[in-house]
Parts: sequence; C-alpha cells; structure tokens
Amino acid sequence: MGDEITGTFKKNPKGLLVHPVHGKKRVGWQEMTPAVEVPGAVNAATCSVAFIEDNLDPAAGQPQAVSGQTQALTDWSSVLDDVTSGSSTQVRTLVASIVLQSATIAAAALTVAQGGIPNVAMGPMLAALKSDVQDGLDAISADPATTNAATARTAALQTYAAALAVDAALTGLLPVLANPQPMSSSSESDQ
Repeated sequence: MGDEITGTFKKNPKGLLVHPVHGKKRVGWQEMTPAVEVPGAVNAATCSVAFIEDNLDPAAGQPQAVSGQTQALTDWSSVLDDVTSGSSTQVRTLVASIVLQSATIAAAALTVAQGGIPNVAMGPMLAALKSDVQDGLDAISADPATTNAATARTAALQTYAAALAVDAALTGLLPVLANPQPMSSSSESDQ
C-alpha cells in the first residue's frame, strides 16, 4: 500500500489540495517520507507530505487564483446561510451581515483582479467581517434553534478564512516598491 501512495504522488506531482482551514489550494508536493503500513490495521499506511503552493502555474494564473478564492468565499457564506435557516433572529441577522460583507469583499476583489484600483476599504471590510463572524460564533453557540451548530461554526470560520485568502491573493497581484526613495524638496535642489 505504501508504494501505491508514493506512486500516486510521483504520477501527479501537482494538484488541488482541500485543507479544512485554508480551503482549496493548488499545490505541488515538495517532499515525502516513505509510506509505512500501520501495524495491526487493514489497508492503512502513514506518511508525511510537505506541499508548496503552486499559484505560479501558467494554467492557474493569478487572476484565476483570485476568482477561485472569491468563489470559495461566496460558497462558504452560502453554506452558512443555509445551515442557519432555522436559527434565531439574532443569528439570522448576523449571518445576513456576513453574507453581505462576503459578497462585497468578493466583488471588490474581482474588480481589482481585473485591473481595477486596489480598494483601500478592504482592511476595514475584513475587520468588520471578523467582528461579525466572532459575534456569530457566540450567537450560534448560545442559540438552541441552531440545529447544526458545529456545521454553522465551521462555515462561519471558513467564510472568514476564505476572505483572508482573497486578501492574500490580491496582495500577490500588487506591485512591490523596492527601496522607495524620498523625494527631495525643491529648496534642497536649488542650493
């Protein structure tokens, strides 16, 4: 079984990794310890795999990375909306705010990815989303009407994680200023 796992990674060195906290990422495997069968277990092996992000893959492209991250953001906020449909008014109000903020962040990110000017309000939007997610987590935990509380909490956390991933993807699109030099004043140049 261990050889099958190793063989799979060698045949497919790059692909999509779905992480429970960070969401979907294009990755390539960097290194792997040999797979070892677990003693006493049936059809089980263990190994450690180190991955690196593969956002520079020409097939993926940075704008697609932003698009994928915004899609994850809207998907997770939609899941949150669905699983809290029978919740209290307090939870539904917070979830409505989270869904609206997620849509606003996604739209702003797509505008920037398509060549627009970076949105200076992204930081405050992320801070407002974080605050509502934190309040939402507390409200979900305290609400007996929320029947899928664990799923709702996971969806809320994934929504915020996806928003952070959108921001990180946008950061990768921005130009970097290397050693910016202060401009000299005209009075200095006249002397």
